[in-house]
Amino acid sequence: MAATADLPAMLDKYRGQLGAVIQEVAAAPAEREPDYRLAHLEAAAGAGADDAGAFPEALTPRLASLVQGSALPLGDVAAAAAAALGDDSCAFAEKAAAKIRLVAERKAYGIAPKKGVAAAEDASVLHIWRWEVVAAEAYFGDASLKAIKATRAARGRVGKKAKALGKLIDVLVKGDAAKALAEE
Repeated sequence: MAATADLPAMLDKYRGQLGAVIQEVAAAPAEREPDYRLAHLEAAAGAGADDAGAFPEALTPRLASLVQGSALPLGDVAAAAAAALGDDSCAFAEKAAAKIRLVAERKAYGIAPKKGVAAAEDASVLHIWRWEVVAAEAYFGDASLKAIKATRAARGRVGKKAKALGKLIDVLVKGDAAKALAEE
């Protein structure tokens, strides 16, 4: 019976820990993330947008560098990338969004989203969403690939902690004291 009385306290404790993990990830300064864009600054300077057709292939490496590791939903990351590439029009942002869907995927490192969630546009912080370039070796050099791999591993570790805390909170919400103590 004593374990049952501790459930609310345990629930508050682990909700606080999960909140702290999520806040730490959300508040991490941009300086802590590797800058993948450096190799593509000169290459993107001379390439212009093609108003009539698809996204310019010459800008794809620069787009990949702008998208890699971003937590923003598709619409926001496309608008930010379009602005960084020098054309913040809606048409160019739509072309950038279409290209982003081809070169990157949005991965949930935190708590798994419910079925039916549109991963590209979900803004929930519990999932710890990040855009990951699918064929990074096509767009980045060896040093950048090494940094990307290390960053992905670090995100995986934080995600595992968030998932474990989320699972523990679910058990506590259901009120199963014995299972909660085993999970702890």
